[in-house]
Amino acid sequence: MAASLAQWTSAALTHASAPRLASRAVRRAVAWFLLCAMALPCCPLSARTAGDSEWLDGQGRVVRMPLETGWLPCKGELAVASSNWTTVAYLSAADKLQSVVGPSGAVWRAELSPQSQVNCRVTQVAQILSNGVQLSISVVADRTNACEGVFFVLHVPADRFAGGRYLSAGTAGRLPVTRANPYQLAYVAGGQLELVCAQEAARIRLEADGKSSLLVQDNRRWSDEFAVVVPLHSGPLPAGRLLTATVRLTGAGVVRTPLAEVEVDTTRTLYRFEGFGGNYCYGLQGLLARTAFATLRPSWARVQMRLDELQRPAAGVEAATDFLRQLASQDRPDSELRQALEFQALLATNQTPSFMALWRAPAWMYTDGVARPEKNVLKPSEWPRLAVAVGAYLRYARDRYGVEPEAFSLNEPDGGYNIRVPAAAYPQLVRQLGEELQRQGVRTRLVLGDVANARGEAYTWLQPALADPLALRPVAWLSFHAWGGAADDEYAAWAALADRLRLPLMVAEAGVDPDWKRAPVFRHDYALQEMGLYFALLQHARPQTVLLWEHSDNYPVLARDADGRFATTARWGMQRQWILYTPRGSLAVGCQAVTDNAVDVCAFTHGPEGAGFTLHLGNRLGARVCRIGKLPPKLHLLQVVQTTRDNHAQARPPLTPQQGELRLELPAESMTTLTTLLPAEVVR
Repeated sequence: MAASLAQWTSAALTHASAPRLASRAVRRAVAWFLLCAMALPCCPLSARTAGDSEWLDGQGRVVRMPLETGWLPCKGELAVASSNWTTVAYLSAADKLQSVVGPSGAVWRAELSPQSQVNCRVTQVAQILSNGVQLSISVVADRTNACEGVFFVLHVPADRFAGGRYLSAGTAGRLPVTRANPYQLAYVAGGQLELVCAQEAARIRLEADGKSSLLVQDNRRWSDEFAVVVPLHSGPLPAGRLLTATVRLTGAGVVRTPLAEVEVDTTRTLYRFEGFGGNYCYGLQGLLARTAFATLRPSWARVQMRLDELQRPAAGVEAATDFLRQLASQDRPDSELRQALEFQALLATNQTPSFMALWRAPAWMYTDGVARPEKNVLKPSEWPRLAVAVGAYLRYARDRYGVEPEAFSLNEPDGGYNIRVPAAAYPQLVRQLGEELQRQGVRTRLVLGDVANARGEAYTWLQPALADPLALRPVAWLSFHAWGGAADDEYAAWAALADRLRLPLMVAEAGVDPDWKRAPVFRHDYALQEMGLYFALLQHARPQTVLLWEHSDNYPVLARDADGRFATTARWGMQRQWILYTPRGSLAVGCQAVTDNAVDVCAFTHGPEGAGFTLHLGNRLGARVCRIGKLPPKLHLLQVVQTTRDNHAQARPPLTPQQGELRLELPAESMTTLTTLLPAEVVR
């Protein structure tokens, strides 16, 4: 990319200053935004670290080996087994797995309990090699035990290795085409082994300390894999003694990635799409959220309502009046309330529609009067005052800051992060909120659901509200969060529900891993999982808008380089492609991968008479050619924008379809957008 973040931010400023400013507070917010944006230095595109290695995942598992072209998938991890392998504790599954990333390596630490009351402190240090990885492993047990030992277990896919070979200095054998019985194929002495693919074009080499025998197994009685079990220590672990070992894995050879084939059908309209956006709920005090907003220009935003500092209204004073007084008193410089309102004003000034959600209520509204990190329950007697407080906040935000959200919701009321509402009580609370907002003259409608995920239990929780016509009356949107994904039919159930209710469907929080403390948001494999989640949502749930969690400091899409400057990431690049090239009012049209070979696709038409066109392609394999067919004959030129590991939302030379078809190179593990839009043409 030729442009820096500072240049993109500067380009967004003309848009930020155009709309009418509603108040002095809004002017202050925008002025601060402009000052911060203009002060931003240029930044590098990316900085790869050991923690973002291509060969390991965020839990310390080896997941593939590099070849001359492409890579081989595999699964290798550390395990401590109890006697007779009754239970096995894996490093990747540890409850409190800690990881530290540095420029020369990555370290994972955890406590594993292979048997009752036996804790083993485990450390794994990964040194990234150009052709693989070297793992330095240490284990110490806190007490005497009857463990089977410490092992490194490598799994390789049977579809690539069946019919291939295993080789060592003194042993050679065939990996059977059909499942072997017995499943233990051989013990290989010497601590070194090569596994060779069936076509002998690619191989994985394993080297371990010592001369212990490596066990080669056919694991197809449990999974579609072969396995190599490497004993790093056999037998009980001496209490308090530090055990160390080294494992080295490397790859060699070539692999051929299959052709990707895609067909488009713009005559088949699937649903209307209103655009992508992001959450701006936490971490608004720094520059990151403003920089992300300026460079991504989201079509929608979701923000947080701050009520937790409100006190019980004074006796004899109308509750709404007292809450308005309190909000004015608490609206101080540097307060969380001021930060939230000023950012919400920035969105309004840029004509970015927003949704507003409530995480926390005042502690005195909870059943026991104590605010806990999660699963707080509201007293039914306080529901009316909560509704009044919500209305008062919306009025204050409107009158002082020019902020009017499209809709309001309680965040994840089914799961209780932070407020839990019983399913049977939810309809009554929705009714009270709707009635109170109408009484206070607030235009904002309500979001139904806003549940923690799209899976069956969340859908079931919503059923009492669906059976209450009065609860549905003030509702304008239906919403779920996408944490952890869902099955295709579970997504489809939400699409069908939205159609039945005639409500637009919103994915209010799109994300892979809800663990905000440990989610590896800067890793490329995490970005690819997020990309796959988006394609699945668009294909099966058919939402009208999808909002990433988050564009701010919580799950950030921008990183910091060694000099503290903002640096783009693959997640930022993918967000830019989703947002800028899928404008509001786009129509999702027919598009499919002809062959199921890890390519994801979706297509949209947009603009006057649907003359505009955008095709998003996700490639989860190595570099390969993609053939796209049945493109509209009227398409004469398509812009190309790509995000790879090292380049984010980078423009490539445009392509010209020939008789409704074109071919292009898809980089390894990338997202490619073909579009008739140029960045300057994106309609806001």
